[in-house]
Amino acid sequence: MVVNDGKLTKTCINKDFYKLIDREIYWYNKCIEKNYKNIPNIYYATTDKHEICMEYLNGYKNVYEFIKDANYGEFIVFMNVYMDAIRNLHNLNNEDIDKVFAEDDYRMEFYTKVITR
Repeated sequence: MVVNDGKLTKTCINKDFYKLIDREIYWYNKCIEKNYKNIPNIYYATTDKHEICMEYLNGYKNVYEFIKDANYGEFIVFMNVYMDAIRNLHNLNNEDIDKVFAEDDYRMEFYTKVITR
């Protein structure tokens, strides 16, 4: 990942993980197609290069960091925004998924986020 001029560029350099970034690109493209607003601006995304360039959210805190430092009022506001975003995402459109596709994705996510950390 490279941050430059307010943009975050993610490029997959390991062919074993091309599927992960290609799925992320697919997901962002679907969100854009369905006019889903709770994502960063996407400047370009290409499966040919396995690369995505998006708005860098400077000062962004993940959920855990935010909740840790939030007071009760901030937490309530956050949860309302968060739940609206999730509800809107789930109301976009359902699509059938390939079971092998999903299982492979879950295995890869588990390995990269749990085992290797």
